[in-house]
Amino acid sequence: MIVFTTERRKGACMVHLDGALDASDDPEKLVEHLVASAGTMPLLIDLSGLESVDAPMVGPLLRRLASAPTHETTALIHADLTARRHLRAVSNGLPVVPTNDLVLSGRFASALVAEQSEAPPRNHQLSRPRSRPLM
Repeated sequence: MIVFTTERRKGACMVHLDGALDASDDPEKLVEHLVASAGTMPLLIDLSGLESVDAPMVGPLLRRLASAPTHETTALIHADLTARRHLRAVSNGLPVVPTNDLVLSGRFASALVAEQSEAPPRNHQLSRPRSRPLM
């Protein structure tokens, strides 16, 4: 069973998840509650209290969270490097950082604001190496 606490910090909704995700925890309902808790603020989810980040229910939770209709940016937080690597692999592009301070201040906070702006898509073209005549 998962237990979560919510707090407001520097204009963001910080949610701490503790315990173990199991079959009794419905990822869809949990994500709905998390999105509703955040309202129009950025949603920061601290997963450091989870018993296991590689539990079978973590992937479905993060997939639903990545496609959730949040008003602001969502970021995942975990202090352990190995756990962050695993979370990045299953997070469907959600940012994963070691501390909430990185999200709430400094360069990452600027990146969150930039990510929300409506930048036109870039067209990247790979140039082919020029072939040389054989001699």
